[in-house]
Amino acid sequence: MPKTLHASLLAAAALLISASTANATTIFSNDFNSEALGSNERIDGNFSLADGYLGHHGQYNPYENSTYKVSLDLTNVTNAFLDFDYAVSTEKGYDYFQVFAGSTLLFGVDGEDAGHGHFVLGSLAGPTTLTFYFHSDYGLQYAGVRLDNVAVTGDVAETPAPVPEPASWALMVGGFGLVGGMARTSRRAISRRAFP
Repeated sequence: MPKTLHASLLAAAALLISASTANATTIFSNDFNSEALGSNERIDGNFSLADGYLGHHGQYNPYENSTYKVSLDLTNVTNAFLDFDYAVSTEKGYDYFQVFAGSTLLFGVDGEDAGHGHFVLGSLAGPTTLTFYFHSDYGLQYAGVRLDNVAVTGDVAETPAPVPEPASWALMVGGFGLVGGMARTSRRAISRRAFP
């Protein structure tokens, strides 16, 4: 196999391999310090933004249904993770806080709890909505829910460059051959004129 053809094949293989790499990146984050929501975020019910967190500011109400929703497009994302900090203070057994990815329940808590949530979003692809949901009944009221540092990270696959079809390759290689042949013929013609 000629050295130039061998080198060309190695270069093409390297390009194909490098085109399919993935880069770990932050897809979404909000620490609520700016007390603003992005165009892909929405709150309903009695959740609000203040003091650098999202959730209840004071006690929650009877029969409350409050949500914080984040719409994301996870197309070409692998190894996606959801992280958030939370503090929950509710009537145990009656009021609860849940987190959904699409229709899949990721997390649920009632009573008193605080911590850091870390969840794999691996099975999700394409447009997805994350929903942070709070529900209360008619009984006692507590401090409710506080959310902070919500983030989604993952590996974003770069779209590989399109690979030409075999007919296109044949035309391209044939064109290079013709150009090379013409250059060689013209070089011979020039050298014959220079040295009669």
